[in-house]
Amino acid sequence: MRRQTTRQEGAIETQVLDYSNQQNNLFPLIATAFALHFTGQYMMNLYTTFQKNQQSGDLSALPEVHATSSGLKALVTALASEGIEVCRLACGGHGYHHYR
Repeated sequence: MRRQTTRQEGAIETQVLDYSNQQNNLFPLIATAFALHFTGQYMMNLYTTFQKNQQSGDLSALPEVHATSSGLKALVTALASEGIEVCRLACGGHGYHHYR
């Protein structure tokens, strides 16, 4: 976990994520990631159902699959791009890291 420098000798440095400003910037992005994950699962289920029905000649779900996937592509691209910028501004180069 990235830590910020302390002013006291020998004291443990504060984690950057403990600052409320960082939380206000980053927690909504984490929530958005979870929401997009479950939206992706819904989209995959919609597509798999469409593929199964397509084999029997049922194309009735095609407009919904097309509209949903097209709209999600634009939305997810915009959210990811904006989210990366927020991380970059809030955390500098550390906003791009994937620590475990």
